[in-house]
Amino acid sequence: MYEKPLMRGLHIRYVKKQLLIGAGVVLLTGALCVEYFIKPRQRIYIDYYKDFDPEVSLNYMNSKGWMRSCPQDDD
Repeated sequence: MYEKPLMRGLHIRYVKKQLLIGAGVVLLTGALCVEYFIKPRQRIYIDYYKDFDPEVSLNYMNSKGWMRSCPQDDD
């Protein structure tokens, strides 16, 4: 003879399985996002600000007239 199918708790088991799969996908996607999007962007910012000179940037903005609060140098 054949066994009766286990119907009791079927929905709960299905939902638990789907929640575990979903949690795994979310964790994997988050880890990949951090590795391939956030960390490279942070490296770019670190490299940019390693050689950044705020005085040169301020002088450039003053020469273009973008800084209204600072007097413009007339050379």
